[in-house]
Amino acid sequence: MKTIKLIFTLFFSVFHVSNALSQNREFMFDLDYAVFKNDNKPLVEIYYSFYLSSLTGGLTANSNEAAGLIELKLYDSLKAETIFDRQYKVPVKIEKPETNKSKKMTGQINLSLNYGLYKLTVNAFDFYDRNKYTQRVELIDLLQGEQEDKPEISNIQLCEVIEKSLSDNSPFYKNGLEVFPNPSRLFSAKANKLYYYFEIYGMNKISSGIYTLVFNVYSSDNRIYTFQKDYNVKSESKAEFGAIEITDYPSGKYKLEILMMEGVNKLASSEGYFWVFSEHIVNPEGTDKPEFTSSIYFNMNENDVNDEISKIEYLLSDNIREKIKKLNKLGERRYFLFEFWKLSDPTPETPVNEFRNEYFERINYANKNFGYENIPGWKTDRGRIYCLYGRPDEIERYEFESKTRPHEIWKYNLIQNGVIFVFGDLGVGGSNYQLIHSTARGEVYDENWIRRVFE
Repeated sequence: MKTIKLIFTLFFSVFHVSNALSQNREFMFDLDYAVFKNDNKPLVEIYYSFYLSSLTGGLTANSNEAAGLIELKLYDSLKAETIFDRQYKVPVKIEKPETNKSKKMTGQINLSLNYGLYKLTVNAFDFYDRNKYTQRVELIDLLQGEQEDKPEISNIQLCEVIEKSLSDNSPFYKNGLEVFPNPSRLFSAKANKLYYYFEIYGMNKISSGIYTLVFNVYSSDNRIYTFQKDYNVKSESKAEFGAIEITDYPSGKYKLEILMMEGVNKLASSEGYFWVFSEHIVNPEGTDKPEFTSSIYFNMNENDVNDEISKIEYLLSDNIREKIKKLNKLGERRYFLFEFWKLSDPTPETPVNEFRNEYFERINYANKNFGYENIPGWKTDRGRIYCLYGRPDEIERYEFESKTRPHEIWKYNLIQNGVIFVFGDLGVGGSNYQLIHSTARGEVYDENWIRRVFE
């Protein structure tokens, strides 16, 4: 029988930054986890955040409460059974809605498990509007048991802030510290510091009684920060925490690596990725980096730069759109595109950015198939949906019906548990199809759409 111990509480943070690649239609929810040890058993800490700007209820005039809803399921892959399935309402009182929309409410759930292989599925909803939701799935590998002859380092928990504390009432209390998680792993360079926390176990296995911790930060394959410190073994286990200055880091993806060394021998290691959002988006002074100077953007002409920026409109948050307007220099806009696509590259270790290639293939397809008069295809309603979601799983075309105007129904089976988009030519021919109804979140919804296509 597995022992499952839950700690379920909330902490509200006023710090919030937007992911440069998030769509403004998306229900904003973050999830992360880290594995530690408790009584020599794996302890999985699950961190989550709801953003008040995405929640209704308390942000209306009729109520002073907003709330999220979490459905948490844990599947034991070795036993082929679900061992945990619960729902939690996550409420918060809103005193002044106009001043609270930028806040997020962060919580933590602890699961004490046996060694094994698990699939964690978290469905997050707006409690007052179940059409607003998202899903996160994580594979948690706990197959490896305790090392016999070497010490171990836990996962690295990346945090918004760590403070010393004498109170153990907080859900974020660990070893005399308040450790406030950052489930998004996205940090603002304006906030100055990246906080980290990890634990070391089995230090009695270090024969010399002396070890070194090495901290490395990488941008792509380039090490941009390193620091090391020697320690004497004083106990079998230890909690390690600190902060790294990130003020001058440009926007992008980074890796934090922790090495535990005994002389020249590596005893243990751990690593974790994080993202930095710079208030200025770019660092023009750093545009002489070899990876940028060898990219297609280094000498891209102004027309092509502006054209590409316009075509990624559908991928940008409102915050990023406003900041792009302030990039007056061509070099700044070139560097923005370089950083933008680098941040979204699913395989940064290869020279090909599959996401960018796929997106512009969709642009080209839209231009060939959905253009209308002087409007390029990617700017039409069908073009926008195609650019965002790709080829539909099924298209029903009604072009020559005697009693209805031409219209199409696009079906996507794997998006939000299945959605449709209905486009209708409401003019006098010409194939100018407009989006008149969709079941996708954030899109136009009209349950009486059929009336609009009848002549």
